Amino acid sequence: MMRSIRKITAVVLSVAAAASFTVATQATAKKKTHKKQHVSSRIALQVAGVDGISGRVSAHSKACRSQRQVLLYRVNSQASVPTNEFIASTRTRGDGSWTFPAPQSPSLYFAEVSKQTIPKTRKHGPVICRFAVSNGSEFS
Repeated sequence: MMRSIRKITAVVLSVAAAASFTVATQATAKKKTHKKQHVSSRIALQVAGVDGISGRVSAHSKACRSQRQVLLYRVNSQASVPTNEFIASTRTRGDGSWTFPAPQSPSLYFAEVSKQTIPKTRKHGPVICRFAVSNGSEFS
């Protein structure tokens, strides 16, 4: 009878130890959160002419170059107070390039790329691609 009690006690203790190890492992796994990764972006106007306007978004992360929203603006300097007039929007290709193919009227143009958050993956936390404004490019 004494042997049975020892066996039962040993089994109960081993089950309790296994359960506490599992709970501790789950708690540790939950604490491993990935930090947000902020990636700076740059946008450049490369061509502004009769065939359209094109440029490129560059960033260290490939995810921050692809499918970013680009907004094109024309600087209206004819008014007493210069204003920026929204012209069009597009998305970047996988390499970060973008194009507004329609001919534009002569003026000063600039582009901006919107901030974008890319959801977390298995290896990394969320990636935040930062906002950027291009250089101005004059088309006359």
